[in-house]
Amino acid sequence: MTFLWIQFLLAVLVIGCSGYLLSIFGDKIAQRTRFGHSLLGTTVIAAVTSFPELGSGISSVAIARSVDLALGGIYGSCMFNLVILCILDVLHQKQSVYRYANSSLMSMGALSIIMITYSGFLMGLVHSPSHAFLSWGAWLTLPLFLSYLVFLKWQANQDESEDQNKEIEKDTRKDISVRNAWIGFAVCCLLVVGSGLYLPVVGEKLVIQMGWSESFFGTLLLAISTSLPELSVTLSSFSIGAINMALGNIWGSNIFNVAILWIFDLLQPGSIYVEASLGHILSIMAGTMMTAVAMLGIYNKPSQNKLLFMTWPSLVMTIMYLLSIFCIF
Repeated sequence: MTFLWIQFLLAVLVIGCSGYLLSIFGDKIAQRTRFGHSLLGTTVIAAVTSFPELGSGISSVAIARSVDLALGGIYGSCMFNLVILCILDVLHQKQSVYRYANSSLMSMGALSIIMITYSGFLMGLVHSPSHAFLSWGAWLTLPLFLSYLVFLKWQANQDESEDQNKEIEKDTRKDISVRNAWIGFAVCCLLVVGSGLYLPVVGEKLVIQMGWSESFFGTLLLAISTSLPELSVTLSSFSIGAINMALGNIWGSNIFNVAILWIFDLLQPGSIYVEASLGHILSIMAGTMMTAVAMLGIYNKPSQNKLLFMTWPSLVMTIMYLLSIFCIF
């Protein structure tokens, strides 16, 4: 038992450290291109920091043969990423963090809600009495991946229109060359994906030893572990004043997380939701409601009067998250 926990914690440590370095190398590479500030956070860094979810999900479905671990990791990560927003709100005591968010995050939040809700709709569709869609498999989740591709195109066009005359940023620091940045980026990718693949294997053994449900382990421990890169990148972006990049990373990661459900669906015959526990509906609804509350916070931009050191949207999201975890357990 102790050795299993040591393996799990070591994999978590590798994911956290590698994910942070991954964002640094990615930022170094992006400085030599025409990436805009928002595009970098919402697409490149968001996808990169979601590699652990991709790796752990593939391992859960293809190796551990546990759909509940894969889905729990995805939906749990979506919820925990929004909890990171609450952490930012607590750290930024001078003024509500929502007052710094730009309007483009509203459209990203809306897309996130649509995609998460659609995945819940698919779960209900597959478990419907007619069983008419059981054999459709990855065709059902394909719209999620296509939506992500459309989002990338839209985000690139928006960034190009806003920064049409933006020149490639010149980095005066000579500590990391572009070649070394690419090498470091590739090595960190391998470490993150490898650790992500290993987590569900150890997690499946821990579930048996501890007597937990797979959906609970995936939604809580696996989700938090694979979200460590988002946490470290978001906090580091916040510390240098890049609040929009920090917020964009949260929404972009959630969109990417739901989109890769299509990849998981390709790894097994039939739909991934056939073997899924209906308990994931609670995580889906919680993730949708938390995203809506965050959007309300961005729209209303609450004052700096804090409730328990956070504004009301963060307080509501924190309560939703804790209640969801308690009910799933």
